[in-house]
Amino acid sequence: MVQTARPPAPAPVLSGIPGILASLGPPAVRYAVPLAVAVAMILGGGVRAAHIVAAGFPLNDGGLFFTMVRDLQHAHYSLPAYTTYNNAGIPYSYAPIAFYIAAALNDFTPLGLADVFRVLPLVVTTLTIGAFGLLARAMLPSRTAVIVATFAFAFMPRTFIWLLMGGGITRSLGLLFAVLALHQIYLMYTRDDLAHVYLAVLCGGLTILSHLETGKFLAYSGMIFFLFYGRSRKGFADSLLVAAGIALFTAPWWFAVIGNHGLAPYLAANATEVSVFSADDGARQTILETLKLLGGTTSEPWFPVLARLALLGAVSTLVQTFTTLIGRRIAVPLLPAWWAAIIILDNRAAATYDTVPMALLAGVAVSEVLLPVFVRTAGAAPAPRRWLDPLRIGAFVGLLTLVFGYAAVAAATTRQDVPGELPALDSLAPTDRAAMTWVRTNTTPGSLFAVVSGRDDWTTDRVSEWFPTL
Repeated sequence: MVQTARPPAPAPVLSGIPGILASLGPPAVRYAVPLAVAVAMILGGGVRAAHIVAAGFPLNDGGLFFTMVRDLQHAHYSLPAYTTYNNAGIPYSYAPIAFYIAAALNDFTPLGLADVFRVLPLVVTTLTIGAFGLLARAMLPSRTAVIVATFAFAFMPRTFIWLLMGGGITRSLGLLFAVLALHQIYLMYTRDDLAHVYLAVLCGGLTILSHLETGKFLAYSGMIFFLFYGRSRKGFADSLLVAAGIALFTAPWWFAVIGNHGLAPYLAANATEVSVFSADDGARQTILETLKLLGGTTSEPWFPVLARLALLGAVSTLVQTFTTLIGRRIAVPLLPAWWAAIIILDNRAAATYDTVPMALLAGVAVSEVLLPVFVRTAGAAPAPRRWLDPLRIGAFVGLLTLVFGYAAVAAATTRQDVPGELPALDSLAPTDRAAMTWVRTNTTPGSLFAVVSGRDDWTTDRVSEWFPTL
């Protein structure tokens, strides 16, 4: 009997964008994540820029830092002992990297100092989207999760509201370097390469020199990473090297401050913390209220879509942890534990720092829960990884772009029509600036003033903040 060769089975036909990517070959798939991160940076940067363009002055706060930059310039870049802000004898003990960068940009580029206080936070918060994309790519289990998480981070208002302000020249740099440091710490625990230790020291040191409170966030986040990924002799040794390296890297700054003022400035700053270790019963109550609200606020207008996606991702990862023993190295159950730890250990700034695990969890929710459910509901064929259809990702990203793009533009132009914290991204009114200029030119130096701004919330009291500077 003559046997005829069976013709090879036809390759599965993929429709839509997956078919286009397949026809282009592996490079198209390989570069899908970098391309998506780049698009997220462009769109997220556009949302942030809407506020900067609409204002002709630094957003909200920054008067103290503006004066500190001038003090640094007048001291020829030597660290002053005190700032001249309000002639109040305030120790010059704030983390100084942002002041050096702002002073250099003002001295060596055409940018005025007010322009630096507008542009620098915009650039840094946009770069932070790319840094987050690196962290997501290292930690999450699929391209879909990485892409969705990065877009969620790009459009989550709390990732930029308090960082885009004039005072954000320090806060934004702190978060950028912290995310980069966490990326290196994760790789340090999961890969055998000493280079990650050195890079973790560099990024960790720059975090502390940019914003001390963010340094605390990096410290306890690093400990959580160690508990989940670094519990070995090598992991412990690498952790000690990073801690010692960061201490040495930042020593010139904190030695100078302690030499001038002792520990008093740091002890005073630490007294403002809101954590389980705080002596204030009200602080503990604040933490309990945040936990009851399932993570606090992401400052999303109208409805917290991304916050609820993060909650869904947390629930799904916990269910997977307790019901399976799958050995995949994914961010389970690190992310829910990390989210809760931020609320408990640092509730004062939890809404900002929580955005990192929340955006990662939103990516998990869409890729691991929602897309598979939609595919099954639609009766799609059980082709391997069929649920990775980029058309669905594109629909999700498009919705985010429309909602948050509109919210950003509306908040930047009307300042009142958008609920949440987006309207806080407002600048000092031209009439207020003109009045302060009149005071400077028509009153004698050393005159005393009582500033009555009518603001109940000191965090958005722009008049009181900028009056001593202008």
